[in-house]
Amino acid sequence: MNCPYCGGVVDADVTVCPDCHEDLAALAHLEQQHLIFYNEGLGLAKAGRLDMARDKLLASLACSPNYVSAQRLLAKVYAAQGDWVHAEKAALVAAELNPDDVPTRELLDQVHAKANRVPVVQRQDAGTRRQAAEGILESYQQDVMGAFAIGAGLAAAGAILLSLIGRGRREA
Repeated sequence: MNCPYCGGVVDADVTVCPDCHEDLAALAHLEQQHLIFYNEGLGLAKAGRLDMARDKLLASLACSPNYVSAQRLLAKVYAAQGDWVHAEKAALVAAELNPDDVPTRELLDQVHAKANRVPVVQRQDAGTRRQAAEGILESYQQDVMGAFAIGAGLAAAGAILLSLIGRGRREA
């Protein structure tokens, strides 16, 4: 990094400019904020606090969108939460940022396989529920038609009785 005061070169592991002796700790902190958020997210993920880990990783990526490690860990956190759509997106971004990284490609393949498996199961469940609903609907329609037929039969019988009673009165 370069010192904003004197333009001198400052090593990455030093927070004081060797030329003008200005303390650059705050600037170094800002420049490394994505690493700080990533490490906090990593610790939270290891502790099983996945929602907080996700938020820290998103903050890391807001500071440095091309930080592959944060994208990869974010994909793992989303996967652990069962959010396969977001896990697949994060793994895809990580793979695009670092296409030659074998672990990232393997993660993408695993997440992609799981993400594509989940909707199929959900569709199967939906299909089963639909078949059950169609069976219930068909049974209901048959009951309604049966009740209508009984009602129509009773109405016809009533009409016949009224007709017979009416004829009997005329003849008398």
